[in-house]
Amino acid sequence: AKEDYEEREIPLITSLDNHNIELDLPNLNLPLTLSIGSKVYELKPVDTTLDMSEYIKKRLRDIVRAYRKYTAATLSAYKEEYERKLEEIKRYKESILPMPPINLEDLKQGVHLFKEGPFLYFLQYKKIIVKRFIYKGTLYTLAPEYQGTCRGLLGLGLDRDYKIETVLYLNPKNPYRGVRHPNVSSDSGSVCLGESTFRIIGKTLGEIHEAYKYIDIVAQVLSTVNFDDAYDQKASAWSRRIIDRIYADEISQIITDEVKMSSVWEL
Repeated sequence: AKEDYEEREIPLITSLDNHNIELDLPNLNLPLTLSIGSKVYELKPVDTTLDMSEYIKKRLRDIVRAYRKYTAATLSAYKEEYERKLEEIKRYKESILPMPPINLEDLKQGVHLFKEGPFLYFLQYKKIIVKRFIYKGTLYTLAPEYQGTCRGLLGLGLDRDYKIETVLYLNPKNPYRGVRHPNVSSDSGSVCLGESTFRIIGKTLGEIHEAYKYIDIVAQVLSTVNFDDAYDQKASAWSRRIIDRIYADEISQIITDEVKMSSVWEL
């Protein structure tokens, strides 16, 4: 109520350096508000206020909490901006993949290049003569009249650091009906290398021309059909001809030699 408030004018003893206020606190009814300049203060009895150490701790906690909240928000904003810029740079890099140093001699050897997504494909025309096959862990050498021939583009999928990510044999053909090698996917052209994969996939080329070495290794692997690890055992007329003789227990009629292997890709 209005009658509960009392206004008093109290003289100030002033100096050039500071301002002092003399209050007759015992005769004042607390709490009350005190206006000094543009600031308003509330006066309370000492026994109702916090201990000074607790007050300082509380203020420090409030300050630290506010600082952490501000810092977290700022760092989050910086992180989002950094990730956005990084994504822009990544998209930019995707569009400027430099072509490797291919010379005229490479072109004469039938090298083909194309880029798909983040990968660069280095392909070379290869005719592969299939002279052997693996069945149930045994390596068999085919008689000459049962050997098959595949023709197509054999190559590597490389990332920006020339690391081999995949092996392809595109449009491989045999002399019968022009269909694929049993260890080549009919959908993607991916080559199934079995246990030999570690010798090729994951290797990093020192320079682009080392691709020839790995393409030759793949060609050597594909010269042996692995019926134990094939995409399709009957992928072609030739492979159907061989596997049908195997199923009929007529292996001895189509081979000249056999070797039992501890590893199916121990070539």
